[in-house]
Amino acid sequence: MGKGMGPPLVIPLLFWLTALTGAGTVPADDEGRARIEARREAETERLIGKGYSTTLGYSYFPKAKDEFILRPFLAPGAEGDKTHFRIWNRCGAGRVHIAVRDAGGRVVWKAEGRDFARKKALKLKPGRYTLELDLSGASDGALLVAVKGTLVWVCGHRPGVEEVRPGPGDAFAWRYLLYVPPGTARRRLLVAPNNTGFTSDDGEVHLERARCAMRQAAAMGDRLGCAVLVPVFPRPASLWNSYTHALDRDTLMESTPALNRLDLQLIAMIDDARGRLGERGLEIGPRVWLAGFSASGMFANRFTLLHPDRVAAAACGSPGGWPIAPAEEAGGESLPYPIGVADVEALTGTPADLETFKAVPQFLFMGDQDTNDSVVFRDGYEAADEALIFRLFGRTPVQRWPAARRLYGEAGCNARFVLYPGVGHQVTEAMTDAIVEFFLSEGEWAGDGGGKRPMGGHANGAR
Repeated sequence: MGKGMGPPLVIPLLFWLTALTGAGTVPADDEGRARIEARREAETERLIGKGYSTTLGYSYFPKAKDEFILRPFLAPGAEGDKTHFRIWNRCGAGRVHIAVRDAGGRVVWKAEGRDFARKKALKLKPGRYTLELDLSGASDGALLVAVKGTLVWVCGHRPGVEEVRPGPGDAFAWRYLLYVPPGTARRRLLVAPNNTGFTSDDGEVHLERARCAMRQAAAMGDRLGCAVLVPVFPRPASLWNSYTHALDRDTLMESTPALNRLDLQLIAMIDDARGRLGERGLEIGPRVWLAGFSASGMFANRFTLLHPDRVAAAACGSPGGWPIAPAEEAGGESLPYPIGVADVEALTGTPADLETFKAVPQFLFMGDQDTNDSVVFRDGYEAADEALIFRLFGRTPVQRWPAARRLYGEAGCNARFVLYPGVGHQVTEAMTDAIVEFFLSEGEWAGDGGGKRPMGGHANGAR
C-alpha cells in the first residue's frame, strides 16, 4: 500500500446462510437462537469498528444446508503484508472446522471448536487461497468470519453478466460489467462504481472486486427491474495518491492517457451500454441511477456534482467523511474540489452546474457510529484540506453531517440526509431497502429533462 494511504473504504460483504432441514422445521429453542444471532451481530459491529472491512456470517439452525463451504480469495499484497482473520462461533452442539489453504492445497492456518473466538495475522504470499468452512459437525449456531487487509474474494462470473472490453476508438480504456435482469423494462440504467479498497497494479484484483460488487448490484437490479453497469477502473499502487475509486482531485488532474478523466470514461461506458441495450430493444435514457458506498459513494457523489445532467437520482452512502459541498465558499473561506466547487472550472474546463445539481434527487446516508474517514489520509485529501474541513465542519464524519446537510439545504438541493442509529461503516438491510425505495419513488417522474420533486419522510430505522 502506498505511503499515507487511508483505510480500506470497502462495502462490508455480508453473506447470510439461514437454512432449515426439512419442510417447516423450527429450531428447538427460539430464544437461544435469538440470543446467538444477537451476539453475532454485536460482534460484527465491534469488528467493523476495529477496521475489519469484510464480514461473512453464517447461521445454521438446526443444521447448515451447505455443510462444506469453499470461499476462494486472492492475496494481492506485497510479500510480508499481513491479512488479519477473526473467527467467532457459537453453537448448541458439535464443532466447526476452519482452514486456509494455498493454491497447492497446503494448510496455512486452521482452527476448530464449539464456542470460541480466534484471531490470526497471516503473512500470505501473493496468490490464490481458499477459506474452508466445515459446518457438517455443528448444529444450532452461528459463525462469523471477519477479515482486515488486502484480500479479495473470488466471486467469479455471475450468470447473465457480460464483460465489455474497450474497442478501437472507444472513449474508455477499461472494461465494464453489464447485467440485464430477465424481463427488464425500466428506462433507467443503475451504475455502481467499483471500489477495491486498496491499491494494486494487478488488474485481476480490481476485476474480481468489481465482480463481487456486481453480484450485490445485480441483486438490486433484480429488485428494481433495471440493467446494471459496474466499471472496472483500476487503483494503481504506482499512483497511490490518485484515489481513482473516489474520483478525487488527483484523479481529475491525472494525465496518464488510460487514467485521464475517469468521469468522462464512465459516461462513455454508459453510452456504449445504452447502445448495446438498444440493439436488444431496451431503450435506456441518458440519465442514470447512481449507487455507491464508502469510496464508491464518494465517486457517485462527486460524479453527480460534475455531471448532474447525466444523473436521474443518486444514493451515496458514507462518502468518505465529507460529501462535496454545492458551494464555492463557507465561513468566508474558499472550498476547493473535492471539499466544494470553487475551482471545478479550473480543473475540468467547465463550471459546476449547480442549478441542475440541486434538482437531482439525492439520498445521502451513514451510520451514526461510522468513523471511517478519508479526510485524514493524503491519498484522498491534502493536509490543508483536512485542516480546513476540521476548522469549518468538525473533526469526525458524524460531527460534519449536520454541516453538510445545512449546505445542501441552503443551496436548495433536492437531498435527504439520513443517519442510521447504532450502525458503523456498513450497509445494512434497512439501508438497502431504503435505496431501492428511493430509486423506485424517483421512477420516471423526471423523464430526462430534470426537474425537482420534494422528498419527504425517512428510511426505515433511521433518524
